[in-house]
Amino acid sequence: MTHYSFQNLTDRQVILRLNSGETLFIEPGRSSAYIPVEEMRNNTMVDKLLDRRIIAVHTVEKTDTPGTPAKTKKIKSRSKGGK
Repeated sequence: MTHYSFQNLTDRQVILRLNSGETLFIEPGRSSAYIPVEEMRNNTMVDKLLDRRIIAVHTVEKTDTPGTPAKTKKIKSRSKGGK
């Protein structure tokens, strides 16, 4: 199961509204808790913050086996020049 974590790349607090209506308050340089993929799909605020390089998104592969560490990897940031 894939989850995401949002990392604040700025020196100010980032406020991010999720698809469920929940709001994340991410402190400078910190990362959010793990968020299900449904919260990120078709979320224009996430797209806008990625385009402006305000946040980075990390994927987390969670397993159902207790005691197994989660694997993480960073998603490439989008370039300013084009999509």
